[in-house]
Amino acid sequence: MKPQSDLHSVDHISWTEISTISSLPTSMGRTEKILSIDPNNPENVTRLAKMEKGFRTYDLIRRPFWEEIFVLKGSLVDEGNKVIAEEGYYCCRHPGMPHGPFYYPEECIALEISYVPKKGIYKPQTDFHSIEDIPWTPIGDDTSSAKGEGITEKILSIDPNNPENVTRLVRLEKGVRTGAVSLSHSFWEEVLVLKGHMLDEGNKLEVKKGYYCCRHPGMPHGPFYIVDETVSFEIHYKPKE
Repeated sequence: MKPQSDLHSVDHISWTEISTISSLPTSMGRTEKILSIDPNNPENVTRLAKMEKGFRTYDLIRRPFWEEIFVLKGSLVDEGNKVIAEEGYYCCRHPGMPHGPFYYPEECIALEISYVPKKGIYKPQTDFHSIEDIPWTPIGDDTSSAKGEGITEKILSIDPNNPENVTRLVRLEKGVRTGAVSLSHSFWEEVLVLKGHMLDEGNKLEVKKGYYCCRHPGMPHGPFYIVDETVSFEIHYKPKE
């Protein structure tokens, strides 16, 4: 189980060398910033991964867990799939899905979430692709309790049989207030703020770009007031029982 946390800055978390990479003697050129990790299962982790310009991996990679990745900065080349992934590209890989090897023509930072979902949870498998053509739409009743005028979502991946199991971007316009009471959910929720400025009025907290949280089911949060347009990456899921 990942520890519960509400929105907090990740600036103080150190970049550390990733200990091993298949077929390479060291991991020089690749570092990570651990945002949240299950101490009993370190493969269940949320992190920022940073690859230096010119870094290369050499093997086809297959992992035993689900992996969702969102490119925050720079670009990478998936040489096996012949895909160039740039800022804003996203993927949802099922266990065993082959990917790579990779080459990094410039420094690249990506948000990576690895997990084992609850039995029966299923999002479609995708490799890196642009999300520019995905529309912003009003938030529906089945994906969030925070909705209304000035709040939209861009669905990156969703389980058609359980729409609470979703990965999305959420955009809140300047001046929006998410109601008068705090929110809570029946699912886990991890959030990384990509841009903007908002106030968590319940926790009396000022939130800006780079803030992150890992909320357990039932954890109260908010209400929020949006000082400047804010965009967040959100993933909702139910862990394996």
